[in-house]
Amino acid sequence: MSRKILRTAIMSAVAGAGLGIAVSNCAMAAGAPSNADVLAVAPRLGITEYEQLDQAGGCGAPEKNLLDNDLVRVDLVSFPTGFDRCGKLKRRYNQLLVYIDEGDYTITWNGVMGKEVPVADQKHSHLAPGSAVYHPKDSVVSVSHIDQAYRVLFIQMKSPETHDITEAAKAAAKLGITAYEKRNQAGGCGAPEKNLLDNDQVRVDMVSFQTGFNRCGMLKRRYNQLLVYIDTGNYTITRSGGSGKEIPPEKQKHSHLAPGTVVYHPKDTVVSNSHIDQAYRVLFVQVKK
Repeated sequence: MSRKILRTAIMSAVAGAGLGIAVSNCAMAAGAPSNADVLAVAPRLGITEYEQLDQAGGCGAPEKNLLDNDLVRVDLVSFPTGFDRCGKLKRRYNQLLVYIDEGDYTITWNGVMGKEVPVADQKHSHLAPGSAVYHPKDSVVSVSHIDQAYRVLFIQMKSPETHDITEAAKAAAKLGITAYEKRNQAGGCGAPEKNLLDNDQVRVDMVSFQTGFNRCGMLKRRYNQLLVYIDTGNYTITRSGGSGKEIPPEKQKHSHLAPGTVVYHPKDTVVSNSHIDQAYRVLFVQVKK
């Protein structure tokens, strides 16, 4: 894997301070089928075909690839009003969906149950911006109708068989940094956070950085990590995780990452020290394998 920190701004993505954040698993709600039941749908119905890797939204929904490496692929899909998303295909990888706009759609064929939904039983889904939904590999995509246009990030976790040592990871060894971030402190140093999802594939935490907070660094990342900014990321790096060096005040630069920006950090790279210039929220998506 190349040493690559990708910053892709999705302009005008998420607006409003009262953003509702939620997470769900396709089989985690009370009374819902178990993961084993969900994964049994494809064999039971004889579904063997996988989604096209470059068609995360299916059936030609407009999409833009933001990141693609041996660990993860991230696509921004823009579903237009009235679009019918074809399903009845298997998911190629474990998949996390993060909604940029309100997800407004109706499922007409249920991939969790593997059957048509009678018109009288069809329900409109309204997922708040920032909602995250997890689907396991080999589960079946539902057929759905888009009631109102929205955008959603499709994060596909490829689970690579090998892990290359990046230049940044080599820098950690050179600096003698061996300690990892604490498992329950994605934001570090006590920044308020809420765990939204944690399974053997991925952990998702919502971190709320407060104005004036100093984020401690000089620790290694335990997993490959994606950051999805819910509010404008307004911070200043004071010590670089790449070089391990303090940055003189006159050379420090303020970062302003637009809502919806995605930042990728490989496993074993070093977290920088930073100062939060203005409060913001960010989703930490840690890809375990």
